[in-house]
Amino acid sequence: MPSVRELLALPLSASFRVEEEEEEAMITCLSDEHFRWFVQWTWPGSTLSILPMTLLDGRRALQIKDPCAPAILQLTCAADGSWSGHQRGAFPLYQRLMKQYRTYEQLGRPQKHAYQVHCTQERCSLFVISAQGQIIVREDMFSSPEQ
Repeated sequence: MPSVRELLALPLSASFRVEEEEEEAMITCLSDEHFRWFVQWTWPGSTLSILPMTLLDGRRALQIKDPCAPAILQLTCAADGSWSGHQRGAFPLYQRLMKQYRTYEQLGRPQKHAYQVHCTQERCSLFVISAQGQIIVREDMFSSPEQ
């Protein structure tokens, strides 16, 4: 697993301002225990590291990395409450988080008690019980899906 120093030395792959309401909602949801639970269980291949920080000037920030992907995402909140991001490395962490957020919303923001794991000799799958019924959110929990 690359160190934070090594990840920060990677080329900048994206620098952006968060302007869409949906993106702001996803960033807000990163502090919600139910969304973080969803992300941890459904993130492909590993556990995502989401580190909330306070910068020296008092601004809030988030540092996000996947131990299996050579990439790091830094989200920073400006004094006016707007967010901006810097992503290093080729793996699209921000885009993947947005995809996770959209799925979480489509499932009706499931709470922790809505998850079930079904295991057979071949695989273990993760399900969410929602208004739409029982929905698979991770087909084979112990395989190493391609990122």
